[in-house]
Amino acid sequence: MSLQTAIDNVYTALVNDNDGIDEALTELKEQMDKEGAKTALFDKPLPINNRQGRKRFEAYAKQFDVKVSFK
Repeated sequence: MSLQTAIDNVYTALVNDNDGIDEALTELKEQMDKEGAKTALFDKPLPINNRQGRKRFEAYAKQFDVKVSFK
């Protein structure tokens, strides 16, 4: 699995009302560790793409030790 695939899995979980989001974020963290990435770049809009939605997602991802940034 690539880092981009792991990010896509997070997008899929978000679109599906957060179904499987915990597993997707865990996989993303594992892939980031494998590839030595410090930040996951989300370049597509989130399902709730306003400041509050991004901050809420950023805070939730932080619980999994995943630092995210948005394009």
